[in-house]
Amino acid sequence: MDKVLFGKSGEWVSGFALGTMYMGSRISDKDSKDIIETYLEQGGNFVDTANNYAYWLDGCVGTESESFLGRWLKESGKRHEIFLATKVGFNSKVNQKGLSAKQIIESCEKSLMLMNTDYIDLYYAHTDDRITPLEESMEAFDILKRQGKIRFLGASNYTNWRFADAVHVCREKGYIEFSCLQNRFTYLRPLPCVLDRFHIEITDDVQDFACDREIPLIAYSPLLQGYYAKGGDEVPSLYGGSHNRKRMESLRKVAEEIGDISLNQLVLLWMRRQKAEMIPLISGSSPAQIVENLKAAEFSLTEEQLNVLNDA
Repeated sequence: MDKVLFGKSGEWVSGFALGTMYMGSRISDKDSKDIIETYLEQGGNFVDTANNYAYWLDGCVGTESESFLGRWLKESGKRHEIFLATKVGFNSKVNQKGLSAKQIIESCEKSLMLMNTDYIDLYYAHTDDRITPLEESMEAFDILKRQGKIRFLGASNYTNWRFADAVHVCREKGYIEFSCLQNRFTYLRPLPCVLDRFHIEITDDVQDFACDREIPLIAYSPLLQGYYAKGGDEVPSLYGGSHNRKRMESLRKVAEEIGDISLNQLVLLWMRRQKAEMIPLISGSSPAQIVENLKAAEFSLTEEQLNVLNDA
């Protein structure tokens, strides 16, 4: 797997990040270890979690993923081999939603303890908090940076203007700035809808913003929970409409031209060819799924094929 320069950070990370949302909960510890070890063997190093995964499952409170990673890191001794990201801001059964200074600092301390690590490589504001002043939130992140508990700061589910406002505050105050943006993105285009502040899309406008500011984009839910693997027949409600039927036709057409490439792999390959620096966040319930997704990097797209996909 190739490595990419992570924006202006000076860090090199794998071109595909590994999401660990259901590790330690829906996915057993044994299977989770097999998946993460397979990812590392394939050259990956960018591991992503959050402090609320996966509280919505029966019997879970939201500490399951971080706790699993803590057990794995302690047993494997591989902390130095990974670029570790976690998040704060969303609620769980043990956390409140928000980005007050108290919530940020206390949540970071808990994440460090659960994951058996002294520092977090990339700490995300998981969702925007329109109630807490930006100055308060960004100062708290800066305190963690100065204490050596976080190295870089990211934003997730932020609009362009709120991201830019936060950067402006940080430059005025000399605080650590957001270095990347993680939002939802896939090949299908969502229907116009009322702004969902819980799940912000990577739109063309977001990509333009990211290109202009040299901000890496991390794309979550790129494969729509297995939609493309099922053949792309029944379109998810958010992605209905004739425009997406045309896009699916184009996706299948290009896949047939390339040959021996799955729709999943083609979606991931297409993402890596966008104008903005983009890192798909992949996941799976078995090592085989991880390997299959990562093989997307072994294929290539001609300019003509890329245009067919982009213009559909």
